[in-house]
Amino acid sequence: MSTTTRRTGRRTAGDRRPARATYRLLALRGLTPAEAGNLTALSLGLGPIEGGWTVREIERLRFLHYLVRAGRVVR
Repeated sequence: MSTTTRRTGRRTAGDRRPARATYRLLALRGLTPAEAGNLTALSLGLGPIEGGWTVREIERLRFLHYLVRAGRVVR
């Protein structure tokens, strides 16, 4: 089952593809590490940063976001 909407082509909130997989696909298509990192972050709701995101940074923020949403960490 795909989590991409037909109308917009954007992923929905239910997408659980690891950031590493998205990053790798972009890098294989010729993007620089900074470009791949920023596009991966952007697809997950984060803004681009100078120098680009690393996969580790993106996954850490996703994990922290999960903890907050689950009530395990107070805002």
